[in-house]
Amino acid sequence: MFNLGGEVWNIADIISPDELGSKGEFVREWGYDTQKGVMISDPAALGSHLREIGLFHGHSAEEVGRAMPKPHVLELNCDADPAALDAIKGDAAEMARLILDRNTHRHTRFQAAGDLNAQFRQATGIAKAPFVAEYVRTLLASHERVILFGWHREVYDIWMDALEDFNPMLYTGSENSSRKDKSKNAFITGESRVLLMSLRSGAGVDGMQKVCNQVVFGELDWSPAVHKQGIGRASRPGMDMSRPVVAHYLVSDMGSDPVVAEALGIKRQQAEPLMSRDGELLGDVTAVENGHARALAEYILGASEAARLSLPDEPLAA
Repeated sequence: MFNLGGEVWNIADIISPDELGSKGEFVREWGYDTQKGVMISDPAALGSHLREIGLFHGHSAEEVGRAMPKPHVLELNCDADPAALDAIKGDAAEMARLILDRNTHRHTRFQAAGDLNAQFRQATGIAKAPFVAEYVRTLLASHERVILFGWHREVYDIWMDALEDFNPMLYTGSENSSRKDKSKNAFITGESRVLLMSLRSGAGVDGMQKVCNQVVFGELDWSPAVHKQGIGRASRPGMDMSRPVVAHYLVSDMGSDPVVAEALGIKRQQAEPLMSRDGELLGDVTAVENGHARALAEYILGASEAARLSLPDEPLAA
């Protein structure tokens, strides 16, 4: 599950139509609508119900003989350069007002939401980038290799320059397959000590777990499931079982990070009790979409101005 618990209905309706009733019936029974989607009131109870009716079934990694040591998760405060955020302050505030003003045309709000999400997160990544690079350098003083996750090309450029003496390689959406293979092989052989990976790239990639147990998230994704998959690049069969993966989340108290971190916490509270048999948090991801843009807009403008603007009734698309 990548988002709120209500997405279970979408999946179940494909597998077994009407098993959970109509969307409206499901919402009335199990949760409530929000600007960001359907929030499940009791995720653990819903998970138990799905198992009882045979719609949800699974085995743990231990049961299928693929148990990995649980990763160690560190959430660390990261400094950020205010100048990078000040550079977009005027544009961000204007986009925020467009998103929150009910008199703005829907198409304009939709476009502003996408622009705000992209620009504010990018500016946050740029503001953090030098400090993230310095943190990675400290890790490389005692560890052979580091996988560094990010999202924006401008952030990668800063990291590439700052970490140049470690021969960093790129594995993102901009490289073709042969270039990605070259980057991965250079990292595995030790020619490169830092692999810069896009948060949503590398599905199924194998081999890095044999040489690296340090994973750094220099930028955050909106979904904890993406972070968990990123950890899985190093925590997978073939790893040194005596060396659990250490996941470092570098989170700033400036820019978009506070809003994204809050969204991650909410989504984790929705997904993990639903999926776990005991209804508890799984404990292997950080505790830390355009409903996202609305949250960013309110954060930028502050409570007083956001409250003055009337929110539109319909949710914005991610």
